[in-house]
Amino acid sequence: MPVGPVIASVVLPAPRQEVWEALVDPRKTAIWWPDLQLDAVVGGAVSEIWEEADSARHAVGAVDIVIDGHSLGFNWQESDDNYATSVLIVAQTDGDRTILTVTETGLGMLDFAARRAMEYQEGWGYHLEDLRAFVAGELHDDEDLDDESLDDGDLEDSEVEDNEVEGSECEDGEFEDGDLEDTDTGTETRAWGQASR
Repeated sequence: MPVGPVIASVVLPAPRQEVWEALVDPRKTAIWWPDLQLDAVVGGAVSEIWEEADSARHAVGAVDIVIDGHSLGFNWQESDDNYATSVLIVAQTDGDRTILTVTETGLGMLDFAARRAMEYQEGWGYHLEDLRAFVAGELHDDEDLDDESLDDGDLEDSEVEDNEVEGSECEDGEFEDGDLEDTDTGTETRAWGQASR
């Protein structure tokens, strides 16, 4: 049964150009997404290596869309997969804030597609929350963390109003449309799928 795209969205407390720089500047992505290597030009490489269940997972690909300040797209593929997925990240101005939306497609071609969609939904939620914390000034690099001028309260997550996470899991691990509220992350995540493959 087909599994549709994973869609994750967050409202960021910064103007669009500042968010764009946080997304494409390697010095900044190293703080909020240290496992990511991204050369944000068409044809540039994208790579992520992360640890999971005592083993390393590795995804590699290439950037194929760059609209400066607005959109970034790439295809990438995990080392054990036969197919790549496609990611499109779009930044939209919302007053003095920015709405960032990530859409990942092609998961239906992967083995264990519904489980993978759930994993990717969760993963994008974590990454977008880290990005939100970074642009809000709550996430710092190691050098800043060693600074004695920071107290423990500087690194606590702030609460963001009107936070929603959409997407619920049915008994066999696949997704159906639904609503869940999450008042901690500031992200909205949706996974579109159907009850069986």
